[in-house]
Amino acid sequence: MNHQQWKFYNVPIVMKFGIMGPGRISRKFADAVLRTEGAKLVGVASKSTERAKKFAEEFAIKNFYGSYEDLAKSDVDVIYIGTPNNAHYENMIVSIENGKHVLCEKPFTLSYDQTKDIFERASRRGVFVMEAMWSIFLPSTIKAKEIAQSGKIGDIKQIDSCINYNNLGGDNDRMFSKELGGGVLYDLGVYNLWMSCFFAESYPDIVKGVAELNSNGIDITDVLAARFSNGITASMRCGGTYFGNGKLTIYGTKGCVIMNRPFQDSHLIRVEVGDIVEEYRFEHPNGFVYELNEVIKCIKDGKKQSDIASWERSLKIAEITTNLLNEWASESNS
Repeated sequence: MNHQQWKFYNVPIVMKFGIMGPGRISRKFADAVLRTEGAKLVGVASKSTERAKKFAEEFAIKNFYGSYEDLAKSDVDVIYIGTPNNAHYENMIVSIENGKHVLCEKPFTLSYDQTKDIFERASRRGVFVMEAMWSIFLPSTIKAKEIAQSGKIGDIKQIDSCINYNNLGGDNDRMFSKELGGGVLYDLGVYNLWMSCFFAESYPDIVKGVAELNSNGIDITDVLAARFSNGITASMRCGGTYFGNGKLTIYGTKGCVIMNRPFQDSHLIRVEVGDIVEEYRFEHPNGFVYELNEVIKCIKDGKKQSDIASWERSLKIAEITTNLLNEWASESNS
């Protein structure tokens, strides 16, 4: 029975979700599904059947699999991919080729070419695919953009953002593993880029960057500068070796909007115009709920992509990260 038939008989649509990779990030997604009306977790897959089973028991998931392909061939509607970065591309391929809609964690893939290929496959198969950039769906992010574009702070001139964690889990952390597709640009810098593009409502025509690479050639501290096609500039910092302020600030000709730490999940927006200060507080215990609602709405409406987290935006970000990483690798080898 297709979605149109469901609507005809006035039967509530419950979207069936499956999870690939029962790791830390997938736990947050599973909790979000439990909080979301119209969504149900019905399957989880891991390369380890035991891990899948343990995860299934914790979240009361009916089916668990020791193979990603088995999940892709099951009766789930949407597959959430929370595997390590290096596995995203192949996990999406098996999901799409089995006719499943896909929500894939960032970084979407490890290159522009892989990202382009995924969207071409999704287009051919007629399935919905979205990069899980949850932060742009948060009420705090939407409010910050609304204020910035209202004229209250004047014309937007610059966006400054910082996302940093001090060494995370140490040298053995997934983020520092070349084999697993590590690097702070993939894991953290994408937040800087996505949010800057979101607020600027444009894409950079120039992006310059410098990075500190570790002995394995993985970027562990990055500093980026960008100029957008509409003249707005951005400074972006990300790192896994030091403590940063974690804020994002939108500077205008009259004032500024500040998203407090951590800006990718901010619960406090501060607006400063001269001596006048306004604050807006937000409560969202699990920010993944908002991107999940977007996925469900888009699929119910028959869309293949989100207007907000569009394929174009994922491609633009993938192009930027690919070019920067290639440039840094070339410099380190020279």
